[in-house]
Amino acid sequence: MIRRYILETKQVIHPFESPASKLPVLNKTIFEHQEDVFRHLKIKEKPLFISSLEEIIPSISQSLVYRDDIYFNKELVLEFLNKASAIGKPARLAFLDTDPCFSVHTYYPQHTMEHVGNLYMGDFFFFPAGVQERDFIPVIIDTESVSLSCFSLPSLGSEAGPRSSNNLLAVFPPLQLQVPRLSYIAIKHWTQLLFANFTWGIYCQVRQLNIGLKNQNVVFRKVLSYLSKRYGQIHIGRDCQIDPTATIIGPTTIGDGVIIGPNVTIAAAHIGDHAVLEPSCTVWFGVLGAKSSLLANKNIIMSCVMSDSIINTDIRFSIVGSRSFLGAGSHITDCILRNADEGEPKMNAPMVKVIVGKEIVNSGYYVLGPAIGNRVKIGSGVIVYPGRVIKSDSIILPNQGYNIIDK
Repeated sequence: MIRRYILETKQVIHPFESPASKLPVLNKTIFEHQEDVFRHLKIKEKPLFISSLEEIIPSISQSLVYRDDIYFNKELVLEFLNKASAIGKPARLAFLDTDPCFSVHTYYPQHTMEHVGNLYMGDFFFFPAGVQERDFIPVIIDTESVSLSCFSLPSLGSEAGPRSSNNLLAVFPPLQLQVPRLSYIAIKHWTQLLFANFTWGIYCQVRQLNIGLKNQNVVFRKVLSYLSKRYGQIHIGRDCQIDPTATIIGPTTIGDGVIIGPNVTIAAAHIGDHAVLEPSCTVWFGVLGAKSSLLANKNIIMSCVMSDSIINTDIRFSIVGSRSFLGAGSHITDCILRNADEGEPKMNAPMVKVIVGKEIVNSGYYVLGPAIGNRVKIGSGVIVYPGRVIKSDSIILPNQGYNIIDK
């Protein structure tokens, strides 16, 4: 038997104004996902909530302590428990700082883990039975990540005019996703919530189809080949209405009471209960929340839409909160089309910038859409720049036909 403790986090994730534990990854809150992981591992004892390690009660059984804002999978928990149990002393999860999942994805826009020497230390602890000491031994886990090139952006030539010397040829590197087998990400910022949904979530599920192969580019081509033949896991809930012309490609999960119209394409996605997908729309490596609607001819690409929202425009690499509305003719952009004159050598000009606290920093991504909060209404003609944040309860209407959200 293993006793579980959850370290509570009070920090809210802007612009959704909720702690990470209450926000969704693959249409389940992070807390619900954590409980599912332990249910699959047959660890059924209910967790105790604490604010610090000093509150742990001595136990005759082993104890596992983790923070409530972490998205992880059962493969990681098993690997950690096996290694920590073999040591027989208090242990703490750790990753090498050269692990691509942490050197690439979670480093920006803010540190999510303590950096000690060449290790990133996770808020994931193990105590043997009857032991209370806090001298933790690092248990180093390899996420076994593989690099996946999604696509490349075109190179941009130098800009004419007097500022051309400050705007040299900009070469956008291809978007590289580091897809782990052992998933772990602490969510402190909306970008991490977004990528938890499709990199640590959906792409990790896709990877399971070809776990034995080493070359991920070959893997992805084989996955697409499999998917085009309708291989992969497809879970469809009760009382769904699915038009026979719709194409559904696994791994995909469709909730109860979902309505899917003619010529809809769903590829490696999670669709919540009672969602509506109108004719000729697409969800590609994305999440559509419960009771949300994707209107006709619109697309969700590698994005997350929470519950009770209506989407009437195309979104890519973006995240939308609950009970929001994106009007027809609004434009959600996701990359910088010219070099920005930042005047700061540390700032990477073509890289999308985001706000962390009161600072503007590099996001770590050349392709990244905005974060749109809860209960937001965006009218037709509004243009939202990459990496921008629209706070909850905002109503944005066009001014003289259009409005640009560039701050």
